Amino acid sequence: MMRFRIKIYKFLRYFLAISLAISGLAIPTQSASAEITLPPKGVSQELWQAFQEVVMKNVSNEDRNLRWNTNPSFYISGNPTAADNNTFQGTLVEIRKYCTNIQPNLITSEPFEGVILKYIPRVDFKKIIPETPESATSSYASYLYYLNRGLTKFTATISTEASQAQRDIDTQIRMYQGFGLLGYTKNLKSNMFSWIFPSTGVITASELDKQILRLYCSSYSRSWDTSQQTFDAIASSWTKKINIPNINLNVKVGEYKNQLNFGFNFDPSQALDNQLTGIQYTIYDSAGSVATSGKVDVSANLFKSYEVVLGGIKDNSRYKIEAYPVNSNGNGAISKGEGRAGTQAAPTDSAGNNTSDASAELQDAKNAAEDSTNAAKEASSAFQSAKSDCVAVSADFEFSEQELFDSTNLISACEQLNERAALLRAKILALDPKKATSIEQANKITSEANMYAENADSLVAEIQDITDELAATELDFSRISLLLESLNNLEVNVIDPWT
Repeated sequence: MMRFRIKIYKFLRYFLAISLAISGLAIPTQSASAEITLPPKGVSQELWQAFQEVVMKNVSNEDRNLRWNTNPSFYISGNPTAADNNTFQGTLVEIRKYCTNIQPNLITSEPFEGVILKYIPRVDFKKIIPETPESATSSYASYLYYLNRGLTKFTATISTEASQAQRDIDTQIRMYQGFGLLGYTKNLKSNMFSWIFPSTGVITASELDKQILRLYCSSYSRSWDTSQQTFDAIASSWTKKINIPNINLNVKVGEYKNQLNFGFNFDPSQALDNQLTGIQYTIYDSAGSVATSGKVDVSANLFKSYEVVLGGIKDNSRYKIEAYPVNSNGNGAISKGEGRAGTQAAPTDSAGNNTSDASAELQDAKNAAEDSTNAAKEASSAFQSAKSDCVAVSADFEFSEQELFDSTNLISACEQLNERAALLRAKILALDPKKATSIEQANKITSEANMYAENADSLVAEIQDITDELAATELDFSRISLLLESLNNLEVNVIDPWT
């Protein structure tokens, strides 16, 4: 059995594969080699695209899912702070919420195979991963995988000299990578797997993140499969001969002011096995009369969160729901839930959200602020992309020129804008158009977002100038190479014979 190892840098959300002079080494690259554009039935287009971006890695010119084929063990060592431990534990909890067929587990001794995070001084990075480059200042990682099997070991070093905010980011990114989610998505609806990553604390999963985790952890996502094989596996579930659905909907009730949210938590793998297409429900008031009923169509995406919202509750009565799964052959067993209105405000992202009282003008202003904020985030992510180009500038050099370039510290020039970029990114992420309660506040957010976007564009221009300057050094190194070649010839043809 063949085992392979690769090293990856950490530049915010950029993962750079490092080529090694080892015979037979396979290097997974940033994105899948052959994305399958149209999704399989039961998976939305948005989820399918993000899944391929985050999960699939190019191995020997084929996109592969390097998913663990067992529950990976996570181990933390070195000198983590209490905050590091909290972030570590909180990230495990967040992952476990949405994974059923594969779950990370915490262990107390270093595993032979598993995920290892070491919090150590930067000077000690090479003691753990000898190939660590000098440009890796806050974090570095390497991982091992077997052909036809997937990940077997993931090791990450995190600098104890970095700020706590930076360590929080590094901890979470490394844990996602260690779990097998090695890429990123350009979809800004993602919190956990996008270019734009919050600056501190445990990041809770967005709806898109939950879907990515559910699909990755489903029984239809298999280690070493290509995108096509994953597509075929999901598609095959719809060709089986199925009877009425046998699946538990597990109704969860959220109690809010004048509102009840009835959520349906079902296993997506079981949903595919049972060819689930819908959820039929009936909600009863305290007198046993039908308050409302209907059917939720889930066929477009079985990995999504679904809920029914009962709003306008004016009393403290208890309401009950009965719901059952539906497929083309009939109805499954009934699941039940009940609750009464609570005192806390309903979440703004729930279906039928509480925005009906907002004026049209305010809503338009908030929408404009949202668009400007997203544009600023995209401008910030463009800096990270431009910076990755800067770091990889010598990759296209001739071998001798690249050797000379790599022997210098010129690549550190790509890092000089880090602090400014981080501060700007923090300001952009602090913008929250949803919290605007007036047109004036929304307009202020719009103005700030536009200004930050311009600042990000300026940073992009600066890093591109640095990249151009570094690229121009190839000519200088070419001249040095010719000079060194003459000196080498002198040694061979003149000095050696004299000796």
